[in-house]
Formats: sequence, structure tokens, C-alpha cells
Amino acid sequence: MMCCLYIQLLFMSLSMASSEKFNSSIPPGYDGREQALIKHRLLEAYLQKLFLIVGMSGRSSGKIELCYVDCFAGPWGDTSERIETTSIAISLGTLEACRQELAKRGVTARIRALYIEEDGTAFERLQTYLKDLTPAGLVADSMHGDFVSLRGKILEWTGRRAFAFFFIDPTGWKEIGISTLRPLLSRPRSEFLVNFMYDFVNRMASMREYQSDFSDLVGEAIDVSKLAPEKREQLIVKTYRDNLKGIVPSTRSEFRSRAAHVRVLDPSKERPKYCRGMEAYVQTCPDPKSPGDWTMPILRGSGGHLHTPSTGRLPVPKY
Repeated sequence: MMCCLYIQLLFMSLSMASSEKFNSSIPPGYDGREQALIKHRLLEAYLQKLFLIVGMSGRSSGKIELCYVDCFAGPWGDTSERIETTSIAISLGTLEACRQELAKRGVTARIRALYIEEDGTAFERLQTYLKDLTPAGLVADSMHGDFVSLRGKILEWTGRRAFAFFFIDPTGWKEIGISTLRPLLSRPRSEFLVNFMYDFVNRMASMREYQSDFSDLVGEAIDVSKLAPEKREQLIVKTYRDNLKGIVPSTRSEFRSRAAHVRVLDPSKERPKYCRGMEAYVQTCPDPKSPGDWTMPILRGSGGHLHTPSTGRLPVPKY
């Protein structure tokens, strides 16, 4: 199992000068929604490489079942009928491209997608889009309601045998607490991409009235009040990552659980590293104290391996 945390740091608070600097590289529909662009580029790159690599593990039988679950689907920020700048349209397009590519390589992939949304108006738009524009080769379903309340039904939908990828991008932080995600993390043959909005979490960690919520989020009580900002961030993120991994069932030692994170910087305050193909300011974050963890497994993939900037090739579990 692999967990990749997308750690959002203040990207909403770009200065006007910083935003204008990047206007030339921002596609239509994303002006003023740069944080959505980052999420969608990350999702697209991760999902494509992941499903092709896992899908090719079905070569021996010639078939495989893959599931995609968007836990907070929307649509948001795009008022057009085709909602092309939403995770819904982007994920379906990526899934269909993966299905076609796997077919070319001799693997018949049954790919199912599930979209969960609580808001009534957004859910109506979601249903209309899925009914009219889901690619013919995919199966797309939707659930109306609160993600936390629907966890059991979500697991029923995925079943136990298919490989499942969960995209968890809430507007808050309570929904990504360790205990909240436990039922999903306990599912075998799964991977997760989580939006961990560090700026909000960091502020909560300093407020006495939120200490219980903070402990529930990261999975244990930790004191970060006297730490310098860099050490504070390292401890919060490492604690969360370690407790995510601690829940995951392990069947083979060589395929133990891993957690990675990619850190999005605020270009008005920090010097970013530009990653080609993502049109986003990001920084990969290796953990030198945890050599078993890896940084950003979404940039390149081939030959049954994921490639990372810092550690090179790592074996991919066979699902």
C-alpha cells in the first residue's frame, strides 16, 4: 500500500505579483484557481502511472479490475456543462486513457469510478455529467451524502479483490484524521492520495481548545509548541505518515506500506522547485531518517517499477 500526501502550504494566499508572474502558464479555467491546477496535475500524473503499472500486473491472466474513488468530488469552481477543470472530468479522461493503453498491451481492464458528494446542488450536476459524459468503456457511480457516514458503503462498492485508489481532498481536516480513515486504510490492495492542508493544521496545533482534534488528526498526542517551524512541520507530517502506515495490513515484508509527500510552496515566501509537466510549484521532501520512505512516486514509471528523484527504482507490489 502506498500513501502520498499532497501537503498544501498557503497556495491560496499568493500575492498578486506572484499570480501575474505565472499567468502565461495557467490554462483557461484555472485563473484564480491555481491550487486546483496543482491538485489536478498531481492527480492526473499519479493516477496515470499508478493504473498503468498496477494494470500490467494482470498480464498473466489478461485481465484486471481497478477502482477509483473520489471522496469529495464536487464539482466545484467550473460552471460549464463539461466541467473540464474538475477532478471528475480529469479522472475519467485519465482512466479511459489507461484502459485503452492497457488494452493495447494485452490487458482487459475493468475500471470503475465512484464519486461522493454531500452538497445537493453539486451532486445533481455530478449525476448529470456522469450520465451524459462517462466514457463508454468505464463504469461510473455516485453516492450522495457525507463521506464519513458512507465509508461502509464505499468499501462494499470496491469489494475486496479489486485494486482501489482513493483520492481524498476535503475542504477541512477532520475528514482525514487517522481514526476516520482507518476503515479505508485497513483495506488491502489500496493506495491513497490525501490533501493535507498544513497551514490550517499548524494553526490548530497551537490552539489549546483544538488539542484533542489535533491528536485525533495525526493519530497521537504530540507537543510541537516549542519547536522551530521546520522541526515542527517535520514532526507533524512524520507522525501523520507513520500512523497512516501503522494501520495498513502487511502480508509480505518486501511489500511493506510506504508513505510519501509532496510539498507545495508559496512562491511569495519560499523558493520553489519547478517540476516539468506539472505547471506547479512543488518540492519533493525525502525523510533522511526513514530510508524506507520515498518522495514523489509520480514522475516516471516503467518496467514494473516506480521511479523517484532521490532513491531511484523501487519494486511495485503485484496486485
